[in-house]
Amino acid sequence: MEKISFKIAWRSLFKNKRFTLINLGGLAIGLASSLLLLIYVANEWKFNSQYNDAENIFEVKANQLNDVQEIVSTGDLTPNTLAPTMKSEFSAIQEIAKITGVDQMLIVNGNAGIKAQNRFADADILKILRYKFIDGSSETAFKQPNSIILTRRTA
Repeated sequence: MEKISFKIAWRSLFKNKRFTLINLGGLAIGLASSLLLLIYVANEWKFNSQYNDAENIFEVKANQLNDVQEIVSTGDLTPNTLAPTMKSEFSAIQEIAKITGVDQMLIVNGNAGIKAQNRFADADILKILRYKFIDGSSETAFKQPNSIILTRRTA
């Protein structure tokens, strides 16, 4: 019985080619958009989940305006005085730190070298983002000049 039903359906598909093409196209578009939506939602759920207190951590961005005061772009470049001013003006802010944008640098040890992403940040960043160090502690991390923090992945 199933073999006959399959055979009839197969013949019907070839008999009505436009109808078949429209249905298969709609099915393909529906599946592709569902998968894209699923990927987007999964990314939103896991965003910043590595931080214990992620719902209380915020990032400040600045709008870049043109001559007629229209927003041209938004970026993470903010004035150096913004962090201390915000800390003094808003009592709800417990800790604040400035972080530079991502940069790549070459780290060489003898003949071995790797390209690693790095950021420069204020020492207070360790009070906001709780890192697990391979060696050392957050209390002594920025006490010496030229000190560095390495993640296990980079090390």
